[in-house]
Amino acid sequence: MSRIRVAHFGKYLPPVVGGMETSIYQICESLSKTEDLDIRLVGSNTRNRRESLRLSDHFEMTKLACAATIFSTPILRGVKTELASYNPDIAHLHLPNPYLSWALGPLKKPLVITYHCEILTYPTILKAYEPILTSTLKSAARIIATSQQLIDHSPFLKTFERKCSVVPLGIKKESDSEPDPRVIDQIHAQYGKRIILFVGRLVTYK
Repeated sequence: MSRIRVAHFGKYLPPVVGGMETSIYQICESLSKTEDLDIRLVGSNTRNRRESLRLSDHFEMTKLACAATIFSTPILRGVKTELASYNPDIAHLHLPNPYLSWALGPLKKPLVITYHCEILTYPTILKAYEPILTSTLKSAARIIATSQQLIDHSPFLKTFERKCSVVPLGIKKESDSEPDPRVIDQIHAQYGKRIILFVGRLVTYK
């Protein structure tokens, strides 16, 4: 039985460290272990050259040459060429990514989008990106949102709510060991029973 080729397009790739980068990589790694999928993860290199790495029989990672970075968005060389050479059955685009939204569309392949978050840091860029983003969401066969709250409060997803599904981001469990109950008791004694833990950079949009 032939395997379904799926191309995931993201921003930066490991070893670049970041929440979105880590989640995309872990999604692709997990999907590649299923019986009927071949996965190619495509994103930006940290230098102006293309590099490809086969990670397993059914999972490869391609870092496209980065010509420049504008407002935290890598401008990549060879996006259309990569798409044509791999010829995926399904393209999966991880947003926000103004450049890839523009460079990939319009697609003749079924498009799935994972919508990770809104752009809040660059309002001027968002204004220019809005028509491209709307067109990209409109062309998607399915949109995956990382939370129901994102659908409820996003001015863009609300329009396409009927084709949205919620798939929360997971955390890869590195160990089966349980925390020491004495430590838990100490934390509860100091802070109370109801605790909210936030892990991330202290930046405005978070």
